[in-house]
Amino acid sequence: MTQCGPTPPRTPRKAGASCTGLPFFFNKVKIPRTEEVKEYLATLYWSYDACKRGVLAGCRPIICIDACHIKTKYKGQVLTAVGIDGNDCIYPIAMGLVEVECTSSWEWFLTTLRDDLNITNTSPWTIMSDKQKGLINAVQKVWPDAEHRFCVRHMLQNFQRAGHRATSYKPEKCHSYQC
Repeated sequence: MTQCGPTPPRTPRKAGASCTGLPFFFNKVKIPRTEEVKEYLATLYWSYDACKRGVLAGCRPIICIDACHIKTKYKGQVLTAVGIDGNDCIYPIAMGLVEVECTSSWEWFLTTLRDDLNITNTSPWTIMSDKQKGLINAVQKVWPDAEHRFCVRHMLQNFQRAGHRATSYKPEKCHSYQC
């Protein structure tokens, strides 16, 4: 994850009748040779109402967040937020589409998530993520009173990437949450 600079100016657009209330933004880019200005989708957030009501009514106050690359010609990142229900199963909350995974993108996603769930007191919540520097800063800024914990699987991957052998980790015996 990179520490990107200031977020480029975004032009908010009203959503059409089929997607009322979805926050998304367009960026403008000028084509050098033709001087034509084109708009492109820069960010998109979506969450289904049933998922929002379900996470607030029946899930534990824990949100696991992660990102994955879009490996098509369109590129970008998909940001996800899932909860843990009473049966220790994952429960989808929201997804976001951004151009690049950076501190400002995570701040936008986490702010939109918090506002969408109408959470004013972040102290009972726990946020679980991988150990990215920009993500740590974004969680501290947007969810200041929430506990921030790190995923065991991601920590193991980082440990192995550094060249260490992990011989004592047994996922079936681990009582920590995994994302």
